[in-house]
Amino acid sequence: MSHSTDSTDADSNSAHGPGAARHLARLWPRTRPVTQVFDLTRPEQLLLWSARRWRHGRFGWPQVEVEFRRVAGARWADALIAWEQALDLLHRWPASTPDIRNGCETALSADERALLSAVAVVQAGPPLAPDLLLRRLAGRFDRMELLRLLEDLADAFGAVSLRDARPSAAVSAFSPPQGHRSAG
Repeated sequence: MSHSTDSTDADSNSAHGPGAARHLARLWPRTRPVTQVFDLTRPEQLLLWSARRWRHGRFGWPQVEVEFRRVAGARWADALIAWEQALDLLHRWPASTPDIRNGCETALSADERALLSAVAVVQAGPPLAPDLLLRRLAGRFDRMELLRLLEDLADAFGAVSLRDARPSAAVSAFSPPQGHRSAG
């Protein structure tokens, strides 16, 4: 799915309804398209990383708990439980299982982008609404339950904003200051 806002967007007539790509771009604004793990904020990376670990057998799950404690703070357990239940719901029916990739993949699938966007939209609250994103992720009878679980997750994250969070200091440390020339 493209994040272009151009009215001639090729995805505007996709199976997910007219303008789905433009709608997603408005809900998850960035200076550039989010297509790689490295484009995500730290809280977004945590959700993606944990979803990928969950999808592929919960390998190393105790480390997920440690990272949720670090990022989500005092309500980390509430956040983790809501997130696990949302992932359970999304994988309830094999025909509707979202494309959650292997943990080594750096590229994001359209479903992974939609899931992270839905959490950010729910966290941002009105006037934004996650309807198109929920329609992409869940069947008609599961959407309200998924919305409730994402609301629980957003509430537990509290002041930790997915969209407004800045990259961690470790990531910033590897970015050369502006005007810096590398030796070469």
